Amino acid sequence: MQNTFALLFIAAACGVAAFPSQNHSSTPDAADVWKHKKISLEEAFVLPELVEHVFSFPQPIGVSNETFRAQFLDIGPIRLQQMDDLGIDYMILSHTAPLAQGVNESDAAEALATRANDYLGENIKNNTDRLGGFAMLSLHDPMQAANELERAVSNYGFHGAFMYTYQDYSFNETYYLSDPRYDPLWQRLVDLDLPVYIHPRGPGPRQMLDYLPSTPDLIGGGYQFSNDVGLTLMKMIAYGVFDRFPSLKVISGHMGEHLPSDLFRLDAQVDRLRSALNLPALHDVSYYFQNNFYETTSGDFADDLLNFHIQQIGIERILFSVDYPYENLADGTKWLDNLTLPDGEKAQIARGNALKLLKLDG
Repeated sequence: MQNTFALLFIAAACGVAAFPSQNHSSTPDAADVWKHKKISLEEAFVLPELVEHVFSFPQPIGVSNETFRAQFLDIGPIRLQQMDDLGIDYMILSHTAPLAQGVNESDAAEALATRANDYLGENIKNNTDRLGGFAMLSLHDPMQAANELERAVSNYGFHGAFMYTYQDYSFNETYYLSDPRYDPLWQRLVDLDLPVYIHPRGPGPRQMLDYLPSTPDLIGGGYQFSNDVGLTLMKMIAYGVFDRFPSLKVISGHMGEHLPSDLFRLDAQVDRLRSALNLPALHDVSYYFQNNFYETTSGDFADDLLNFHIQQIGIERILFSVDYPYENLADGTKWLDNLTLPDGEKAQIARGNALKLLKLDG
């Protein structure tokens, strides 16, 4: 019955233990911090053996295949030089989609996640004042995932987990993050006081029928990604994930995948069910966005949208990111530099909110 109520909830709505901290030098005043000391949270790399995978995604206009490949593979000189040129002090890397969550066989998926975490950890160990990581996980066994997360945090100082919206178990079997089987993983994140960054991925076999053959152009960042994460986050709310784990911290990219733009209607529609049914979720949708969720600016450099989201969820919930190399690093940083916000507010988005969320030294 609870599942039925949760599904009604969703239907109505549709009508991240201490870890090593890095010292990023003394904090300049607000007039300078957003120019020279940005922290970026959603930037990708790829394992060398999987580099051909990235060519299934469109590269930015004007970027050649060779350059796109090099940007993904580089975790050193090229990236660090761009960071210096564009005022990015610290960048957190994660492996591009879907890695272990796209592997049906559990042992292979777990080995791939471990391989990615070790590869990233070893490649940033000489630059931990500039580069950090989010742990990649296989979700076949949530307890194994929790242990792998803790290993990556302990060994490499990673800042949390980077997850995609569902885990493949077989060709026709997938489990989304709203499933209660993942409670042990949420508990470990809470125990470690770390956030989870939830990122979209392409549709599974059954969902693909909604887009093919007529509208393949809607797959990915133009439309389907927002649907994917939006539904996942709403299901996590509906199934009571944040009531069972009230201090769980979730980051979503691309300006929150549009959900913060619709909080008025989400609250109004869901309240109609809450007054009549014993829903698993205890609060309005907006409560969770103002208490559990953070969003980044990755790939969505829109002034008016940013200003509206500041009103909706508060500036303290918004963090800078670019989505490099899928987006041009210069585009994202120059957009932030040219915002008409007061210097202090730009400093919050560029750096201050990330320092607080990730417990980094200033």
